Amino acid sequence: MDRFFDDDDLDDVSEAIVVEALNQLRELEEQKQNIEQSQEKLREQIREQLGDEDVSMKFANASVSYYTPKPTARFDSKKFKTEHPDIYEQYVKTGAPGARRLRITYAKEED
Repeated sequence: MDRFFDDDDLDDVSEAIVVEALNQLRELEEQKQNIEQSQEKLREQIREQLGDEDVSMKFANASVSYYTPKPTARFDSKKFKTEHPDIYEQYVKTGAPGARRLRITYAKEED
């Protein structure tokens, strides 16, 4: 499943293009993190202003709802499988594998 390229395999993959794309991607991910942090700070400001009560408000540029959701009921399939394996096997479906994934792990930057 995993295939790692050796130096000899680099003829098949243009190293310069991949390295540049990875550098750009890493820079964009850092920008995204900064934006997400700023967004969360603004969301927290809004939460503080709305207080502890459930509220729904309309403004000229947006509407805001802040509320506690209702509890959810979920089926405990692990427990059911353990307690009733024969019945579980009758109803379990195996789906097709998902889309291919691209996983990138960046090297740690040295200070």
